[in-house]
Amino acid sequence: MIRASLLVSLVLLAGCGAISHTPVEKEKNVAQNPDELGLIDEEYWSDPYKTLAEIQSPLVRAGKEVLLVGAPSKVVLGNHDTLPVLVIRTAPLDRMARRGFRKQAVLTAVDLGTDSAFAYMAMESERKESPTYDGPPLEGIGGEAFTLDAGRQLGLPWTPGRYLIGVLLQDQASNRVRVDLKKGNYEDPAVTGFLKEHDRNLEPPSPFPVPALQTDGASGQRKPVFPFYSAWAQSPPLPEGLSLVMAADRVIPKTGNTAPACVLRGSFRLTILRRHFVKQAPIHDPAIRTHTAVVPITVMLTGSEVAAPILIPLRVPVYDAVDKDADSATVTGHFTVDLAKLKPITGTDQTYFIYAFSGEAMAGPVPMALVKP
Repeated sequence: MIRASLLVSLVLLAGCGAISHTPVEKEKNVAQNPDELGLIDEEYWSDPYKTLAEIQSPLVRAGKEVLLVGAPSKVVLGNHDTLPVLVIRTAPLDRMARRGFRKQAVLTAVDLGTDSAFAYMAMESERKESPTYDGPPLEGIGGEAFTLDAGRQLGLPWTPGRYLIGVLLQDQASNRVRVDLKKGNYEDPAVTGFLKEHDRNLEPPSPFPVPALQTDGASGQRKPVFPFYSAWAQSPPLPEGLSLVMAADRVIPKTGNTAPACVLRGSFRLTILRRHFVKQAPIHDPAIRTHTAVVPITVMLTGSEVAAPILIPLRVPVYDAVDKDADSATVTGHFTVDLAKLKPITGTDQTYFIYAFSGEAMAGPVPMALVKP
C-alpha cells in the first residue's frame, strides 16, 4: 500500500488565537456532497484548502464537533492518477490529542457497481508516531485538516466505477461523498448498454457464510444455530424505512482458552438490483429454504486499541417474493453470525466499533467490548 502524504495539519483556535471554551455540540453529516465545501472538482487537486478557514473557523467558534469529507464528484481517468479526499475535523483539543486522526482514522469506499467495500487506515506515516497523549485534560476546541489519496490508500481499481467514500474515527462517522471514475473522451453507448444488460443477468453469489442446519429444541421450538438468516427473539426489529440496523452484546468476557462468541444480529429493509436476484432456482433441498435473492453486506470492525479495519463480507439470503423481470426490488431480511468464527478478532482486549455497508446504506457504529475479567 502506497502511503498517503499529509499535506497540512493545523489547529485553528477560535477568534484571533484564543482557545474557545464553548461547550461542545456534536454535529454530524454537515456536508452531503463536495459542492457544500465550496470547491469545484479541479480545486481538490489544485487548491483543496481554499475554503478551509471559512468552513472550519465558525465551527470552532460555535464549539461543534464535526468530521467532514469532500472529494471531486468526477475523476476523468485520463486526466488524473489520484483521487483526492479532503477531511476537515473539529473537536475538543483533549479528544483530538487522545484520539489522534493519524492513528485511528479509517478511510472507506463502497463500489456501487460491484458491491465491493474497501477500508484501510486513512493515513500512514513514515515517521515514528509520538505516544498518545496521556496528560491532564486539555481545554478548548481545535481543528485540523488533511488531504488523502483514496485511490492509492485503498488500492481502488483505476477503472470506471461509482464510489461512496467516507471516514470513520472510532464511533464517529463522516458524511459520505459520491465519486464517479470515468474514462473521459468517448464512451461508446453500445458498450454501456451491453455491460448494463450483462450486469442485469448475472447470478448472485451463494450465501456466505453458509446457513447452518437448524434443529428443534426439546419443546419443538426451533433454536437458532448460527449463521442464521431469519428473525428470532434477539433480532432487531425491521426498520420502517430503507435502512440496516444491527445489535451485539455490549461487553463480552473472555474466559477459558476458547474464543468467546461475538454474535452480531442484523435486520434490514433495502432496495436491491436485478443482479442480486436468483434467476435459476437451486436444486430443491427440503432441509433448506429456497432464497429468492442475495444481499451483499460488508461488516467492518475498527478497534479502540488496534484501529486497522477488519472487513467481513456477508452474502445474506432473503426469501421475499421478487419479480425476476424487474430492475430492482425492496426486500427485508435478517442475519445472525458469530464474528469470531469468521475472523480472529478476540486476541486483543479492546472495544470494537462495528459498521456495515450495503449499496448506499450504512449502519453503525455498534460498540462491542472484549475484556478478560
